[in-house]
Amino acid sequence: MSKYKLSEREKNIFALCLSLMAVFLLYQLAFVPMRSKDKILENRIKVLERKLLKAKKKVQKAKMFKDGTELLLQPFKQKGSNEEVMSSILSAVEEAAGKGDVVLADVKPQKVRKEEFGNLFSVDLSVEGELSEVVRFIHQLQNPPNDFQIEEFNMNIRSSRSKVIKTRLMISRILIP
Repeated sequence: MSKYKLSEREKNIFALCLSLMAVFLLYQLAFVPMRSKDKILENRIKVLERKLLKAKKKVQKAKMFKDGTELLLQPFKQKGSNEEVMSSILSAVEEAAGKGDVVLADVKPQKVRKEEFGNLFSVDLSVEGELSEVVRFIHQLQNPPNDFQIEEFNMNIRSSRSKVIKTRLMISRILIP
């Protein structure tokens, strides 16, 4: 037994002090560190949200860029098999010749070559007509919707009195499969 006998009132005050000290220690050892960790986590969440927002904007820009490039590349995409594309090229050449007063003397489709970025479709043409009509025909081949490249060009005058010239062309187009 203890030397000191505490009265009932002193015991109550002592219990109250012990409970206040326990609450204070619990507050200092548990609640304050949790609160500081909570603030650190909130700040980290805000930083990560900002990063996520920036990344989301970059992804949206990339999607817009991809959609834009897809739209720009659409005319250069190969639609159909090599044979179907070559057939459409020959039809476009015949249509361009029909619009002008030129005669297609010889049309020789070349074998499709695989290039680094796509398939190269080439056609060897012999065209006869007046100079202005041949120039108009070449203009139609080089401009949209045809967009052919002239690989080779050779022009011969039939006779000094004739206005008709014979032209040999090698036209080509690269399409992305």
